[in-house]
Amino acid sequence: MLTSLTETIHHTGAPYRDAGRLIVTLIAIVIGYSWCDPLLAHERWILTPDQITEWNAKPMPELYTSISAFNVSLISAFLLFTIGWIRLGYTGGPRAFSRPASTTRLVW
Repeated sequence: MLTSLTETIHHTGAPYRDAGRLIVTLIAIVIGYSWCDPLLAHERWILTPDQITEWNAKPMPELYTSISAFNVSLISAFLLFTIGWIRLGYTGGPRAFSRPASTTRLVW
């Protein structure tokens, strides 16, 4: 019988450890994206300062300035894909989708 919380976590450590890594990864992604600044954007690499001023004076498209069902669906699909991809990497996806050793490539 398990007597303490640490024994419980160590007894079933893998799911908790994977969930913890997933949460830390997602938090790092959110912090990384929220830290980006327009000053660090690629526009300074290819546009002149006059062109940057001209484009910044124009109104932003509605797609970027309002929350809509389309925006929420795109962000949700991206997050689900990212979570699934990370989870697949932790659960042995590379082994599940690799070719068996007995198969050989056909050489034409």
